[in-house]
Amino acid sequence: GDLPKADVYLCPGVITQDEIDEYISRGESTEGVDFTEVLTEWLLERTGSTASTDQSKSAVVEATYWTSSNRAQSYSDAGDTERAEFWTMVYERTLQTTQCDDTFTSKLSWTADLYPPPSFSRLTVTYDNANDTDDDKWCIVAMIAGIATHVNVCAVEVRQEIKTQNDEASWMIQSGGIEGRYPWYDFGLDGTGQVVAVSDTGIDIDNCYFWDSTQSDPTEFRDESHRKIVEYHNFVDRSDYKYGHGTHVAGTVLGRKAADGVKESNGLADGIARESKVAFADIGDSNGALYLPSDNALLNVGRQSGPPLASIHSASWGSTSNYYNSQARNFDNYMYQNDDFLVNVAAGNDGRGDKSNSVGAPATFKNGIAVGASHSHGMDLKGDMLGPAYVADFSSRGPTADGRRKPDVIAPGKYILSAGALPGSVGECDGGTPGAGGSSAGLTSMAGTSMATPVTSGTAALIRQYFEEGYYPKGRKGSGAP
Repeated sequence: GDLPKADVYLCPGVITQDEIDEYISRGESTEGVDFTEVLTEWLLERTGSTASTDQSKSAVVEATYWTSSNRAQSYSDAGDTERAEFWTMVYERTLQTTQCDDTFTSKLSWTADLYPPPSFSRLTVTYDNANDTDDDKWCIVAMIAGIATHVNVCAVEVRQEIKTQNDEASWMIQSGGIEGRYPWYDFGLDGTGQVVAVSDTGIDIDNCYFWDSTQSDPTEFRDESHRKIVEYHNFVDRSDYKYGHGTHVAGTVLGRKAADGVKESNGLADGIARESKVAFADIGDSNGALYLPSDNALLNVGRQSGPPLASIHSASWGSTSNYYNSQARNFDNYMYQNDDFLVNVAAGNDGRGDKSNSVGAPATFKNGIAVGASHSHGMDLKGDMLGPAYVADFSSRGPTADGRRKPDVIAPGKYILSAGALPGSVGECDGGTPGAGGSSAGLTSMAGTSMATPVTSGTAALIRQYFEEGYYPKGRKGSGAP
């Protein structure tokens, strides 16, 4: 099959602060740096035709656990022998000739995200599989193994594919099951003053749940005057696809109907924190495929200007890897460094058949909240669904690969009615109530832990407002210290 991307993490200190300062002094970014020429030259010097001696090739063989001379003397079982034979074959096939030169020079592209200590810098290698051969693939296997043995490399990871993973939801969250009751709204807790960051496929900015007919289109520069979207970071494009994922999840967090783009009124799909605003990271294309920036760039969305800063980030996407990977670690580190900040991530939709260990990174992190999905209620139910006390069949189960309990919370996610994107239309709004899984003009109903995550993020915004406006401990605004 096609070989995936791989990330090579350089140990802290390999890239120095002086080197970072040099990039900055030249007005150059330290993220997404083209390293193809540098790494190609390095590979050829280490293992290719320009290597001055065989010393570097021998060092790779000796540094690899299964082919080292010390390990070869202590094989204890058939599995040891098979692994040793495999890696010996790999190196004999690739390092004893110059056959990998063409692979390294024509099939690989490298980018770098460079950070000063104590952070890890990351090299990302992309493999062009067009017209590739088995020899090309063996060369890549040998290259990754060789890089992993280098003293300056702390980790090598396969780049996991990242994929996308409310009127009913609002009262279920607020009243604990009393239909149609909104006690938090009744007491003034509606998300006012809160900014929530959302990363997803895009927002249809002129859907009535986001539209501001008095303002120009939002950009990455903070604009508090916009009715709903204070920042829009264009990492991929500036739109969402028809009935797209991003418009739906952002609407669930904080959508608020304004049929004319000015005057607000109660809508069929108002969000949980309906008076909050969004700082949005557009990371998806018109087909729904996701392309992430660096983890720091992503989590900084909504936090570089203000107040208010975005103190919650809602991520309705993830991978199928059950391990604590580098992205999970980076998210944890960001929250550790910014202890006023919370990331909510969808646990995944791979739990059918009560499949354990199906929660996917970055929801395997430790400092954020991994969100699973329950059934919904009323019009959002379908078929034999039983209601919000029941976990959705698809919702990914724990534990993580290292034995930690996940997900952390369960919220309604099967199904959720929210804003529906219609590119090319302006002000589309509440064109009839679709059934579970259906769509109508301006509205769409979806299921997934992707839908449960913005329910949780909107709820977190209401909780932040509760404490910031001094509702604690007596339950009245201003009754306590903010």
